[in-house]
Amino acid sequence: MRGSFVLTSVLGTPPSPPPPGIGSIEPDTRGKTTIREILAAHRNSDTCNKCHRDIDPPGFALESFDPIGGFRTRYRANAGAGSATTFGFMNGRSYKDGPPGDASGVTADGRKFSGVIEFKRLLLDQKEPVARNSFQVPLVVQTDSSRVISVMIQDHFVVPKVDGVTGNHHNLSHHGQDQTKIEQLRRIESQFVKCFDILLRQMKSTPESGSTLLDNTSILFGSNLGNANAHHARNLPILLAGGGFKHGQFITHDEVNNKPLCKLFVTMLNNAGVEAESFGQSTSALSWSASRHASMYAKDDYRSGLDRVGSDE
Repeated sequence: MRGSFVLTSVLGTPPSPPPPGIGSIEPDTRGKTTIREILAAHRNSDTCNKCHRDIDPPGFALESFDPIGGFRTRYRANAGAGSATTFGFMNGRSYKDGPPGDASGVTADGRKFSGVIEFKRLLLDQKEPVARNSFQVPLVVQTDSSRVISVMIQDHFVVPKVDGVTGNHHNLSHHGQDQTKIEQLRRIESQFVKCFDILLRQMKSTPESGSTLLDNTSILFGSNLGNANAHHARNLPILLAGGGFKHGQFITHDEVNNKPLCKLFVTMLNNAGVEAESFGQSTSALSWSASRHASMYAKDDYRSGLDRVGSDE
């Protein structure tokens, strides 16, 4: 699944479906056999090996993460099954560390990597397919291939290829008021906003049903932290574009008593014709007025700022 996700969502080269009669691979929940060992047996078949030559390398690189995204160096085993002696306790069940994880591999074209960081560097060498697939969002929406798209841009360890940037994004976000780090962070985030601007212009220039693709699509852009330096999830910088909303405004809510961000999700759902009264912690939609702390942005009319909403209440 992981390898297929990378091929499809990052590189835009989805693998072929398995031949008829080929069963699925079931993980060893006892923790005695790694997925790598199970796949080695599965690849004995020439038919299976042809596809898994492409699918397995990105999947192996992501073995550094457990099924819910937590970083790991060992598999988790049922109590009594693992070779290590470190026990844990979770959801009423005891476990201990199983076999060590192995995130190394060799790509289909013969390039070796020792873990997920080196694999990501190899992905970045393939600039054309990565960039092409990243800008397929307008096409996906226009063809109704999906009506909900989520894109996350964050990297804990890799230094972005941005002029003047020497530190990784995550470390720079915890800048400690160091002006050098803040300046590098500004450069990275400026590139994010430029990419977002390109997306909006693509959507706006695409006609659809007498209006534009942007008019018919609500796009939310922002961060889950208002102050990443302190991991402070209040006063979030949120930008809402498209969807037929009235734009060209910067709107602030109560700086102390934030409105939950998920209220905005209810507003977006209602605007899309989905009858919803709540989402997550919210019990109503978010409303705002152009007359309340509003100021015009610039000449472009596709942007709307919604500042000071919080995700923690």
